[in-house]
Amino acid sequence: MVMPPVGYKRPNFPSLYFPLGANKYDYESSFLYKFQDIWMFTTVWTVIWMTGLYLGCSIIILLTHYFILGQNIKCKNNINNNGNDQLSVDEQNNDLQIVNVDDFKDNPTYKSYFTSSIISGNKNTVFITAFGYIIVGAFQGFLSGSVVGVVLGAIYDAAQFRMTTWIPFVFSLVITLYNLASAYPFTVRGM
Repeated sequence: MVMPPVGYKRPNFPSLYFPLGANKYDYESSFLYKFQDIWMFTTVWTVIWMTGLYLGCSIIILLTHYFILGQNIKCKNNINNNGNDQLSVDEQNNDLQIVNVDDFKDNPTYKSYFTSSIISGNKNTVFITAFGYIIVGAFQGFLSGSVVGVVLGAIYDAAQFRMTTWIPFVFSLVITLYNLASAYPFTVRGM
């Protein structure tokens, strides 16, 4: 059993030191002994990782829904080789309708669009959604980090082990990677 040393203070965050070489003394002085410290390190690392993951998702949302779709990319040749019907965008009503391409082949002033913005009425919706992703990521990181931190803290506190500051870092990375992997289906449906 390892008891906290006399005069123990929680190490500064993040306190990730390599155990060999010049940082050996810093590594030896950066262990966690108390339940609250273990919980705090695990929760903070998980919030950082999850917020970063959801920030990446919100950047993808902004790129795909605002900057690309929101620009109404024009397509010069929009004739469908498989048939004469094609989707067209009604800009005044912001809805899609099927039109016959033959009606517009000879009309040089006809402008069709490759795609229309999903958020053509209110572009602030994309920014609100992206900001919402970041908030959801931070909240999910706090909840999952708290649960894992409580479990880790209870195990290490009950056994009176000391914990290196790398363990909360690795557990929070595992939580984030599990969240990323669980976003994709693992089953393949037959066609």
